[in-house]
Amino acid sequence: MCSSYLKIAACVAAIVPVGCANPSKDYDDFRDRVGALADSATADTGVADAAPEVARDGSVFDEAGVASYSGQFWGVCLDKSYMGDITAAIYDAYHLTFTQAADGSVTVSGDRIGLRLGTNNAPPTNVSQTAGLVVPIASTPVSASGSFSAHLPTFVTPKEANIFGQDLTVENGVYNYTVTSPNTLCGHFIGSVTAPLAQEVDETCILARPAADGSFVAPLDATSLHCP
Repeated sequence: MCSSYLKIAACVAAIVPVGCANPSKDYDDFRDRVGALADSATADTGVADAAPEVARDGSVFDEAGVASYSGQFWGVCLDKSYMGDITAAIYDAYHLTFTQAADGSVTVSGDRIGLRLGTNNAPPTNVSQTAGLVVPIASTPVSASGSFSAHLPTFVTPKEANIFGQDLTVENGVYNYTVTSPNTLCGHFIGSVTAPLAQEVDETCILARPAADGSFVAPLDATSLHCP
């Protein structure tokens, strides 16, 4: 054993040539081994995909086509101030037409009308149960994601269509809706009730297609009144 400083130095000098690694040589050896493995590997005989993916523009209308989104809908809206009380909901019937121009852009137009409540303010069950006047929805651009903001003229929600039993004048109304499928839309209605009282409106709304005979089942509670 090396016990003195001089003997330790001598031992180190004797050990270094044998025990020190050579990083450069080790890397070269590794590279040579990898190269040899690559040369001996079996050639890739896989067949390339001869049918490339169809180019898509990301539009929500790509799958089913714009025309399939048009038609009749029923809708239910509930203002956030009612804290999820579904008995305060407002129901409407809609006719929506989605149109695609030659340049691929999409617009929506149509109309809506209130649906009258039943006995003891029971929700309507058919889009034929209309009340009040038809409100036009002017032609409005629709984004590729299916969203649009349609501005409405001043209109009246008739007393037959709300739990207050009064005609409510609504101004500055806007439907901020998004198409979620050919059969459903979701979004918000915002505006201002100006008579017989003054109140800002911020409603969550869902729209859906009725059955062929115009019937539909209104939600029993407000848990379904949310947008993804």
